[in-house]
Amino acid sequence: VEVTVEVDTQTHRVRATALGAAEMHAKGPDNTITEREARSIAARSLGLEPAALHLRAETAGGIRVYATGDGEISGVRAVDWQGALRAQRSRALVRAETVATAPGAIAELWAACHRIDAGSGRTPGLLLLFARHVVDLSGVESLEQALVLAGRELAETGPSAPVALIGLL
Repeated sequence: VEVTVEVDTQTHRVRATALGAAEMHAKGPDNTITEREARSIAARSLGLEPAALHLRAETAGGIRVYATGDGEISGVRAVDWQGALRAQRSRALVRAETVATAPGAIAELWAACHRIDAGSGRTPGLLLLFARHVVDLSGVESLEQALVLAGRELAETGPSAPVALIGLL
């Protein structure tokens, strides 16, 4: 079971969400599910056929991010190496990056989320996925804070390691 904690600084609420997979999945020789099984899980979650999804990003730890279309904004599901849904949004932006390019991409995604969600007055939501980790940067109040937190999380990871970024709308 994976537990995610979200803090809403405006309403002073803390929300803990526990996710887990209760069903069996076909696992490969390294005890991870196959890409086909991950795609099937994401498609089932979205109520679509697996062929309708696009693999937009993948981490070295086996987290795969699928999107519903080719456009900038789409439905998104992130499936981990064990078959658990780690992120699910009906409207999101996805970027596949490396540790070296992540800071610039975070700034671009932050600006894009502000532009698309203009008028809401909300701070953009952002998920950082790398290796087998999902870091929720949604509770930060500024881009500078998001960059510092992301930098600390990625400090022990090599510059060419794959990173997935999900901008939440």
